[in-house]
Amino acid sequence: MRFGFTHRQAEFLVHVLVFSGVFLERQYRAFTRPRPRPEDARLSGRARRSGVRDGDHAWRAERDKRTYFREALERDLPDAWYPHLTFGSGLEKTTRFFPDKLPIGVPLGGERRHVFLYLATREVPTDFRLFLLRHVELLAAVDEWTIRVLVPRRLRKAAALYRYALRDTLMMPLGPSDVEPLDWYFRWRDGHVVCPSADRDLDLATARRTFAAARFEALYRMWQRHGVRILWAAQSTVLRDHLQRGWGRLEFVELRHQYLQLTPLIGGATGSEQPSHEETT
Repeated sequence: MRFGFTHRQAEFLVHVLVFSGVFLERQYRAFTRPRPRPEDARLSGRARRSGVRDGDHAWRAERDKRTYFREALERDLPDAWYPHLTFGSGLEKTTRFFPDKLPIGVPLGGERRHVFLYLATREVPTDFRLFLLRHVELLAAVDEWTIRVLVPRRLRKAAALYRYALRDTLMMPLGPSDVEPLDWYFRWRDGHVVCPSADRDLDLATARRTFAAARFEALYRMWQRHGVRILWAAQSTVLRDHLQRGWGRLEFVELRHQYLQLTPLIGGATGSEQPSHEETT
């Protein structure tokens, strides 16, 4: 603003610098248009059902996310509960919190719902399952949440697979008797020498058949990074309860525009504006 920009213009510039560094004239015009008065604001029935209004949330970038949750939640979470990836070992060990690049929407004005964005880049939601598992403990700690999957038009038919992946991952928690056999099987898969399973009916051939589903493959990949703790976390019924009560939601936003002309600037993924909305629980 010291350079002569209005408050609204300065807001837009900060938003662009934090999240992308590039923008189109259309985006600038949409951002800076006059805001409607509260008494004039009317949502369409479709928008009301999905509860998607830009003014409901502030968006936190990667470095701000852990700081926000540490201040906003009523209790301190262990560092292991935040989404993270660990690289190296010993003195070279480095932990990166919130490794997923997209911002998180945090509620404003008395709202309680947090919005976690995920950009679909493949038809098969393997990486989406890992995203969900990285967030299970944090999601359980917030009151209400929405997983908003951003879907490019070319992947619109994959929405059903992503919907199933969420239900498969969060609506089917592991039972207490599943943890030890899974840990035993995963250690064998990782090349460890293991004794026969404590379950006399479970041999390696049976374990391969029993734990062949995609949800177990995602758990195995998370187990490789976080050990048996991820299996304990996958026992929780909290997120299943959230989904059943409507506190947890899955929402799809179709990306109508592709910014392929910006690919050389950002090194890959494309973005979008003016989404259409579809919600499911």
